[in-house]
Amino acid sequence: MGQAYINNVEFDTYVVTKDTHISLDFATFRSVLKSISKFSNGTIVTMEYPYKDNKFLILFEDESFTSQFYLDTYEAEFQNNSGISQNIIASMKFSDVKIIKQAMEVACHGRPDKNVFLTFSTHKPMLYFLTEDDITSVRARVTIPFGEHVESQIRRECERNYSAKVLKGITSFPKCKEIDVKMHEEGILEIEITVSANMLVRHFINPCDNLE
Repeated sequence: MGQAYINNVEFDTYVVTKDTHISLDFATFRSVLKSISKFSNGTIVTMEYPYKDNKFLILFEDESFTSQFYLDTYEAEFQNNSGISQNIIASMKFSDVKIIKQAMEVACHGRPDKNVFLTFSTHKPMLYFLTEDDITSVRARVTIPFGEHVESQIRRECERNYSAKVLKGITSFPKCKEIDVKMHEEGILEIEITVSANMLVRHFINPCDNLE
């Protein structure tokens, strides 16, 4: 599960009468976002819901053109993180994001169906990624020690299995300022990506040994 937040200080007009959750077709929404990236910085973006027939309207305007996108909406199956106790047992925050990004890329390299064994160590504040090739039985360990550009808070030693495919997908995150990797009491891994002072993205990843 992923969440993205944009503080309302980014908006000239911000009108919300009540909390609203909607579902959009991912491929369609991604196509619209790609179109957004082609517009100049001076473009005004307006979003409105509900529009006619419960459409989600995204409107782009500048001095020379107007573009309108009408997206179908579906009954929302909203999932929040209310099932998480918020009891963080270990965390490492990286102000140099290349450290954690490169470590995850190396640890997740290879077969997409493999798992990555992640360990927060209290012996010496470190984060380990351990992988094993099922065919050759060769093990590889990627170690991130505590040091400059890394803030560590580890209450107790903890280790869980996570999908390499999911972790590798997160390494493609855009340019950002900080990345905070946290493990919850339940074993859920939270990766918080601070994109700017007014925007952050959170990913919540279930451990593989909790999945059937």
